[in-house]
Amino acid sequence: IELSDKKGHRSVNDKPFHIKAVPDAPPKVEILEPAKDLRANATNTIPVKISVADDYGVGDIKLVFHKLGGSEHVVMARRESEHNGEVIANAELNLASMELREYELVAYHAEALDNNTLDGPGLGKSPVYFVEVTNEQAGPSLAQPGQSQKANLLTIQKQIIADTTALAANAPSGQFDDLAGRQRDAAELGQIYREAISAGGAPEAAVAEVDAALKDMETAQTSLAGQKRADAIP
Repeated sequence: IELSDKKGHRSVNDKPFHIKAVPDAPPKVEILEPAKDLRANATNTIPVKISVADDYGVGDIKLVFHKLGGSEHVVMARRESEHNGEVIANAELNLASMELREYELVAYHAEALDNNTLDGPGLGKSPVYFVEVTNEQAGPSLAQPGQSQKANLLTIQKQIIADTTALAANAPSGQFDDLAGRQRDAAELGQIYREAISAGGAPEAAVAEVDAALKDMETAQTSLAGQKRADAIP
């Protein structure tokens, strides 16, 4: 901006100032409740409270869930309130709709679009949580990593799946390599489980199930090493 007076004298402030264009950030999406892994009966319906914030304003809000290895289910969330750019919404995770069996896992997360009509809309995703289907005990599921001194294979594998789900398809190769290494370590731990139950006289059917799981883990490791996120998740 240049200024001059009526006699044509220009201003002496010629210091340049700059405007730097930065990409718009996607909405910040969080699950407020239950915000943790759970155990639940296969017929339960779990209420989910979601928080979404964005400077452009919030568009559609969804709850996305699926049985591991199965197709995705999507439920549109209902808006409860809006204050200072944050929208609180509610949705229900209906386990009965998936015909689940004992000990199957359901992964769930929230997604939201913003109202950016210039180069968007932007898509935000919450962290991934799990519901373990069991009649044994309702409530919190196995401890998260760092909360237990025991190496629990189910907890480790659930976290790998959660981190893979949250990973962008075009993420840097180093992030894929890290997940592939973690999956390799989990498979090695799984082999220890397999040897232990086999030596302990477990039924052949149980050993076969563990063998099948180990094969899937090795396949996932190969897919992650090849940066094939979509192939690794099932």
